[in-house]
Amino acid sequence: MNIKTVFLTIAISTLIIGCSDTTDDTVSTSNTKQNLKYSEPMIFANPEVVTTTPLEKIVREVDGESRFGVRLLIQNNSDKDITGIKGKMLYFDKFDDVIISLSVKNEDIYIASGESLDAGPNWEYNQYNSSHVQFMNTDFDDMRYEFQLDTVLFSDGSSS
Repeated sequence: MNIKTVFLTIAISTLIIGCSDTTDDTVSTSNTKQNLKYSEPMIFANPEVVTTTPLEKIVREVDGESRFGVRLLIQNNSDKDITGIKGKMLYFDKFDDVIISLSVKNEDIYIASGESLDAGPNWEYNQYNSSHVQFMNTDFDDMRYEFQLDTVLFSDGSSS
């Protein structure tokens, strides 16, 4: 094997490894999908309980730290009051590749039955994380959004 072949092999390996950089490698795309430019609610695995609609990308400074997130409308479609939610927000580029996967977990919310909450989950921004940079540099309307619900906690102590 000559030196050119070795360098080409290393370059291709680096490209393949670099392209797999997401926050969560266990991404499933089996749920319903939505482009952000559409305003209808995101329907996912359990729409009779909750629907979510991303409203806008947000950036803020908190105690000298840069934070990024998404303003998200969470609609309670159940007949019970919600006190917690756990899931994953996925954002995809125009090629349908995952830009970023963000975990959402909040045990301190309250959404009455039939009501909605305008929430702003956010995460510490890392300028050296390629997923964070790509998310921040991609126009919100050019991303497709998916919310994968894991668990909803209700005020009566039950969960879904």
